[in-house]
Amino acid sequence: MRLSALIAVLFLAWLPLWAGLGSHPLHQRSESRYAVVALNMLHSAAAPDVADVDNAERTIDEAASLDALLIPRFHGNPHLTKPPLQYWLIAASMKVFGATELAVRLPSALAASLTVLGVWWLAWRLHDAGTAAACAAMLSVMPVFVVVGRLALTDGLLALCWLGTLGGAVMMTMARSQATVAPRTANTWALASWTFVAVGLLVKGPLALLPAGVVLVWLIAARRGDVLKVYRPWWGLPLACVPLLLWVAAVCWRLPGGWSAALDVWEHEIVDRATGSGDHPEPWWYLWPVFVVALFPAVTQWPVPGVHVTWRRVCEAVRAGEPSVLWTLGMLAPLVLFTLFSGKLMTYVLPGAACGALLAGPVLMRWVRAGRVPKTDHETADAVKHLPVGGLGVIVIGAVLAGVVLIVVVRRGEVPVVPPWAVWPVLVWMTLLVSAWLMVRVMPAARGVGLVVAWVATAGVYVTATVIETQAFNQHSTPSVVAALRGFTHYDRPRVLTVGYTDESLAFYTGRDTSRVDPRFMPEAWSALDKRQLVLLAEPDQWAEFRALDPALVDGRYRRIGHVSHLHADPIDKVDGDAAPRVDIYVLREARRFNAEPIE
Repeated sequence: MRLSALIAVLFLAWLPLWAGLGSHPLHQRSESRYAVVALNMLHSAAAPDVADVDNAERTIDEAASLDALLIPRFHGNPHLTKPPLQYWLIAASMKVFGATELAVRLPSALAASLTVLGVWWLAWRLHDAGTAAACAAMLSVMPVFVVVGRLALTDGLLALCWLGTLGGAVMMTMARSQATVAPRTANTWALASWTFVAVGLLVKGPLALLPAGVVLVWLIAARRGDVLKVYRPWWGLPLACVPLLLWVAAVCWRLPGGWSAALDVWEHEIVDRATGSGDHPEPWWYLWPVFVVALFPAVTQWPVPGVHVTWRRVCEAVRAGEPSVLWTLGMLAPLVLFTLFSGKLMTYVLPGAACGALLAGPVLMRWVRAGRVPKTDHETADAVKHLPVGGLGVIVIGAVLAGVVLIVVVRRGEVPVVPPWAVWPVLVWMTLLVSAWLMVRVMPAARGVGLVVAWVATAGVYVTATVIETQAFNQHSTPSVVAALRGFTHYDRPRVLTVGYTDESLAFYTGRDTSRVDPRFMPEAWSALDKRQLVLLAEPDQWAEFRALDPALVDGRYRRIGHVSHLHADPIDKVDGDAAPRVDIYVLREARRFNAEPIE
């Protein structure tokens, strides 16, 4: 493949990931938590007392700065739910590019882009340039890959490490099987595989060991003892664990409470989630429908043993140690593992996405070249004929139904965040998808063109959704709320207290930690609170409970100046008596710098 063609393929494959990446605010839950922890790391390493309102110069305590980098903190408390690499990368990105949404998401987007490049390169080495382009394009439009790759989470980097671990093992096996290749080449690929395991451990903890286990199962099933000796798990595994164990030892040494405090957190994150007493409990079947939707359309392209290919052929592939067997194991491993675990999130199937693309791409290209590639004796059905056409048909039917629903919803005005103009690009993408499906059905010679048209339409849907998301978020978003608070208070970084209102991104956009008050602990919590430059955001029901515990204290300290509502283009609107506010805004009565007149 020429360099210009390669650049074009990768640019198109990266388009859904990078389109408008920094144009909308951080999501209020996990994404904001990663950003706030990284920002605390960055600020604390520069000046431990940065949260103080006075911006006076201070002597930097080197030990405190080191602790800030070693021990992630959230709301002033150690936050050890994940190893630190993702926080370090986000902090480094913000150090270079500033505390912006793009800088926060940059490490994840780069990891996702490298995953696409890795899939393309592996498919090119194993097959050819056309199959490589098909695999990369397949991965680039998987819902779980596009959505999670655009978020500041650990899953995107874990997916890259997952692919690197498996890909290094495949390249090691190929190098070992080629007599013309120097033995050190196989050793280099084995080292690369274990290096990805080490990085994955610093990203996600013990879960990164799973792809290495998949490699061992693959080699043992193929009876490749010679390759297993090159892989050296007895050395690779302990060495890969060294960086993580060093961080664990440093945390336990510097953390107040030592080993017991840290181990309590890690036990909750690992053991409790597995046994059902931890976070995110879901039924055992929860991830199976998620898997089908998240890895679509690749899921429609995989030949099913006993249906499309014979079981005899499957056994031969296992004994031969074919890469397709490793991709299958790597794709199914997270699904099976978390089916057994109680704690589950939709993002847990992401590591298998790249493997799914490497399985689906060859089937797709064989269908494109069906006139030149005959059906093999091991196929029990003509998978080359039916699988891609059926998958594209499902896409077309789903797109048409979704487009019709969207048009009806927009015309009725039932979802205000979807602008009326969204109907027109949706109609364009629907038309292109239907055209692509008709093209591949009636024009075998134009199958490749039809697939390109289908990909363009699918990528267009993602870009359109990004534009709609940006517009919806910017109409009512945390940055606009904070900007309005600055206008009311004249404070660049207002200290915010919340009652019954959770928005983790407030700390990122105000530049200081957000305090929370639980009404059940009033007035004890109130007496211990630092009230300087305080602005309070409260849900009405929680505020009523908060106020009822000590009305004289609350009324004597606060006055209401406005509210936040989803229904207003300007997120802060004066209280007019008729609106139903979502979150009320209060300020300290004794503050003299507020320019808003008392309303009550």
